[in-house]
Amino acid sequence: MEEIVREASDGSDEASVKALTKFMRHFGQECGDFALRVVPRGGIFLMGEITDECFEYLPTHTDFLDGFLDKGAATPLIDKIPIFIITRNIALDGAEAFALSKC
Repeated sequence: MEEIVREASDGSDEASVKALTKFMRHFGQECGDFALRVVPRGGIFLMGEITDECFEYLPTHTDFLDGFLDKGAATPLIDKIPIFIITRNIALDGAEAFALSKC
């Protein structure tokens, strides 16, 4: 995935651009479907390996957001839901905080 993102981001490989565009749109659609099911008023939080690998691509391309918002009549419902990208390993942060609280 890392190589595909790199080649798509710099435009050096047309197949990578197409693959990543399609993947990001589908990823956005799935996140949008989830948002419609649970209506997370606090926002959608993206994290993990795929998000980390696509981090530099996400803010500069609309594929994810286009997929997220492509919900027809329900688009206004999820249009107001914020999307956050978590780049820190919050599980390790929590473990560290717990360990330090026991000292």
